[in-house]
Amino acid sequence: MHPADQEAVQGAIRAHLDGRSERFENEHRLRREDGSWRWVLARGQATRDASGKALRFSGSAMDVTEPKATAGLLHDALTGLPNRAHFLDLARRSFARARRHEGDRLAVLFLDVDRFKPVTERLGNAAGDELLVKMGERLQTCLREGDTLARQGGDDFSILLDDVKEPADAESWPGASMTSPRSRSRSREPRSAPR
Repeated sequence: MHPADQEAVQGAIRAHLDGRSERFENEHRLRREDGSWRWVLARGQATRDASGKALRFSGSAMDVTEPKATAGLLHDALTGLPNRAHFLDLARRSFARARRHEGDRLAVLFLDVDRFKPVTERLGNAAGDELLVKMGERLQTCLREGDTLARQGGDDFSILLDDVKEPADAESWPGASMTSPRSRSRSREPRSAPR
């Protein structure tokens, strides 16, 4: 096991054996015979006696190295939000679903951070990065279950609103208060899903 992971793994096992967690689950690195490291997802559960004392601990481990390695292909490294490619894939699926189910509508919103360039020019890239992370976090609080927020790159974000009944649903989205009146005035009637 990787030395940096040992304390967390042992703590999670101890918490489960002591009865402070219902089951054990942890991702950590294990060294292979060739010396390379692999990420594993380990899960386990104790069998207990009538008093709750752990008698036996059994579980399994699954290699999750590849999903970890490809996670960056789907998510923005700075914000952790879906990236442009992932967002486009989700939007295509939503458009396909809307075509299959008559009456289903969706909305795609595009947002950018006003006056972002002066922030980075005056305060530096680290301040700009912090602003983007905070903006992503704040926008996330405005989403309904099933909606998707993504970072397109730079200071651009996009939001996929599924299950939109009327154009006013998109305009009354809770995050609309964070957009400028100028951008709200440019909103258009929803269009049919592309074929």
